[in-house]
Amino acid sequence: MTTFYPFTPSQTQAFTFQPALDGTQYLVTVQWNLFGQRYYIFVTQLNGTPVVTMPIIESPAALPLASISWSNGKVTAVTQRPHGYQIGLTVAINIVGCAPVAYNGSVFAFVLDAVTLVYPLTANPAGATIIGAADWTINMMNGYFFTSTMVYRNGQFEINP
Repeated sequence: MTTFYPFTPSQTQAFTFQPALDGTQYLVTVQWNLFGQRYYIFVTQLNGTPVVTMPIIESPAALPLASISWSNGKVTAVTQRPHGYQIGLTVAINIVGCAPVAYNGSVFAFVLDAVTLVYPLTANPAGATIIGAADWTINMMNGYFFTSTMVYRNGQFEINP
């Protein structure tokens, strides 16, 4: 279950919250860094032992899909507007909100053109009845915690256990 912590920026007062990351409570402090001219997060154990310090990196909003379909072991997802990835790259994305749910998941998609992503899916999930979105999330805790994620977007922190 995702826990949300709304963040109201202040250059004079630190913002703190205590999320559970990998099943343990931590203290997260968000402060404006005058030298860096941006906000930084400081994750510490409750006893004050530092874990990680890094700038806030915002994840983009999910990009709605115009269509999604399956053929010959691959899914073709077409975004409603250009996704911004270089043609020919393979990118890690999350397909969310589709039905049947077999279309959804974290995938490595090949960038076919400015709006088309293609990824493998062995079994035919049937025709899409609900067309979802392509979601790119930046987990700021990647490499520091094994199961928990911390994503910042739309003015809030999203913590998943």
